[in-house]
Amino acid sequence: MEIFAGATQGQVHNPSPTIQHGSSTFNGYHAIQQPAGHLSAPALINCTLVVIDNIANTLNLGDSDRLHLHQVSQMDAQQQTLTLIAQVLSIAKEQAESKAAYQATIVSLREEVAEDLIKGLIRHWFSKTLNQYGMSRYISQNTERLRLDLYNTDAVARTVTNRFVAEYVNATRSNFHKVVFHSVETKESLNHFMIRIVNDYSQTGDKATSNAVKAQFALHRNVAYWIIKDRQGRAGRGEDTGFWKELEKQLENLVSKYGTSRSAPLWEAWYKRIIEEDEARFEPQETLEEEESNIEQSEDAAAAAARTSVSLIGL
Repeated sequence: MEIFAGATQGQVHNPSPTIQHGSSTFNGYHAIQQPAGHLSAPALINCTLVVIDNIANTLNLGDSDRLHLHQVSQMDAQQQTLTLIAQVLSIAKEQAESKAAYQATIVSLREEVAEDLIKGLIRHWFSKTLNQYGMSRYISQNTERLRLDLYNTDAVARTVTNRFVAEYVNATRSNFHKVVFHSVETKESLNHFMIRIVNDYSQTGDKATSNAVKAQFALHRNVAYWIIKDRQGRAGRGEDTGFWKELEKQLENLVSKYGTSRSAPLWEAWYKRIIEEDEARFEPQETLEEEESNIEQSEDAAAAAARTSVSLIGL
């Protein structure tokens, strides 16, 4: 072996003084004192002090490790074997603890990623065209995408996930409910409301919206409008207004009448009708035209800002 080459050929990296009995010194280290005439038991490997020093130099051992190596060389074979086994066991224990800590960190990170993905998905659903606002089936069909490998096979993981989903869905529905009612009370235009919701809730880069999405928001506002009207102008803050129950009921009726394909002509006719109803209820024609103009100007300004940003990056 390379680390023994210097010793076997008589070439020593750091020649050492002769070891004498009593207080002897080897490369700055005190050799273990031995009684005169004493011979140590045969070592596990018959290493001389020169060979040990070569090994320490080759492996770049520090002072404490170099001294420990010299001490081990003075042990008998049984002591050396026990020391080696003890050190292997110690290393194995440290590796097991490090592995456990690493795996726990990975699990924690995966849970955080899964929670963020689910939160984003739930919020995104409120900006899309839906026939119902359920989540469990989608999650069970997209466990890999959501980093939920155990969802379909582990009852505990499924229970924990469903509880988390239910809590976040309820919180998101409550916040969305407030936003819808506020838009009705302040007579916010449908265009402005739609852009605000898409910006706040959608997870896609494309902010363009179809008549189907616009009509979905108009339906939300129509349900809220009649609830407020029936309650004589009160939105019923802090109490169950029945908004989501009524919305689900109307969606069920619409699907029953027009089918599940949202691109069907009957659906397209309904989109047009409910959008016009909303615009007639909440915004005069002059305000509508002015707002559409403002939206176009805002989009032009955003595009110009984006071009400027790109040119600055190029600098």
